[in-house]
Amino acid sequence: ANRYRVHNDQQAASTFFRATEALRNNSLETAKAGFGEVAKNGPDPYSALAMLYGADLAVREQRWDDAISLYKGFAEAAETDYLKQIGWKGNAYALEMAGDSATAAKSYHKAADIKGPYTEESLRGWMRTAKRIGDEKGEREAASRLVKEFPNSEEAEDLAAGLASAK
Repeated sequence: ANRYRVHNDQQAASTFFRATEALRNNSLETAKAGFGEVAKNGPDPYSALAMLYGADLAVREQRWDDAISLYKGFAEAAETDYLKQIGWKGNAYALEMAGDSATAAKSYHKAADIKGPYTEESLRGWMRTAKRIGDEKGEREAASRLVKEFPNSEEAEDLAAGLASAK
């Protein structure tokens, strides 16, 4: 069994490498097929990485349903908060681009609740999509957190003034 796993790891690594090379060479169909194969059948970490790369490729090609599914799978499989945040933010963006602002707001909220490099961007996304769907409470909460957690952001002063006048 151990011999098979090593072979499977090597095969997954090789397929993943070929898919990234295909992506660099703009052979998008080859990259899509390689990432799809590894995401479906490969062991971790190659499976998770293939989901992320495949999701990024799906966004590039505006295949929103594929991107939504792959980012969600990546977020659920990720072992660190940082990687989960990448997955939920990507999922939210793809949902927003597909026109599902309500579900996008939920995914942006999930990403914003994770402390990491995409918290500020996720708060902005949550605020934007909450406003779009008429969720005043969500919009206010996201704005409030932006002001509190990122007081030097370009919109913090305007948001703070808006929050103060809304009280």
